Amino acid sequence: GAKNIPLVYIKSNSLEELVESFSYIGKLVHQEERAKELEKYGNDTLNLAKELSQKVSKKPKIYYAEGKNGLETECNTSIHSELITLSGAINVHNCEDSSSYGKVAINFEQVLSYNPEIILVYDKNFYQQIYKDSKWQHIDAVKNKKVYFLPFGPFSWFDRPPSFMKILGLKWILSIFYPEDYEIDINKEAKEFYKLFLGIDLNDKQLDEIM
Repeated sequence: GAKNIPLVYIKSNSLEELVESFSYIGKLVHQEERAKELEKYGNDTLNLAKELSQKVSKKPKIYYAEGKNGLETECNTSIHSELITLSGAINVHNCEDSSSYGKVAINFEQVLSYNPEIILVYDKNFYQQIYKDSKWQHIDAVKNKKVYFLPFGPFSWFDRPPSFMKILGLKWILSIFYPEDYEIDINKEAKEFYKLFLGIDLNDKQLDEIM
């Protein structure tokens, strides 16, 4: 017969909600000290983003490229692009998306008119072809080799699915957006993060595959 399995639903769409949920989960599973440690790491990262976004006067223009041809993206108001918002940088695609799914279709001419300084790429196939595609060569981010593949493992560091990996993702994009104001050894940071959150000792080869 059916067993009564307890279920807890925790609203954690945004990164702030996610960090706040640690202490509640910690109580449920009697791991309150560990929960405090994870929550502190999360809050320190959110505070770092706040400080940098207030301190840095030059905010880069970012295009988040999704889909096989890089012509799907997220509105600046979307939860799927919230790390750009938290960083204080400018998501070039300014719009309201009424669906929670996101992935708004965009044409190349729009991207060209935005002329982003940095492009973040979700799809690995598109990342592998963007520098070979002549039309993308007209965009500053491509000319200046400022196109970045979003790390993935075990979940995306940036989006889809939203998870605690976004905490590390926020540190990573802050180092890309503001290299003069925030220097970090991201490989060392990632190893410490995977150890703390997942109990995994990553080696360099595993990290290369993720990144």
